[in-house]
Amino acid sequence: MPLDPTRLSPHELLILQALARGQRPTVTSKHRTRYELLGLVRDGPAGLQLTAEGLRRTQEMAATVVELEKAPPVREQRPPARDAMGRRKRRRHTQPV
Repeated sequence: MPLDPTRLSPHELLILQALARGQRPTVTSKHRTRYELLGLVRDGPAGLQLTAEGLRRTQEMAATVVELEKAPPVREQRPPARDAMGRRKRRRHTQPV
């Protein structure tokens, strides 16, 4: 199943939004290269700078994030049962979801 290369993860979107606000987030080299190849940022001596396309994408995606916040909450996992000494109880393996 091929992934859409232009789709941004929520983490990547938060980084771009921080750049749009003028903050200097920590960005890995992988993300820097990806953003540059997508034409969203320009990397120079002053650091990362959003391009016009990058600014448009952050504003466009902000509406999507608001819709995601209205989604039903994700079921939280309970911490594993522990005995008096703080060790996990036996035979209480959790199944991946």
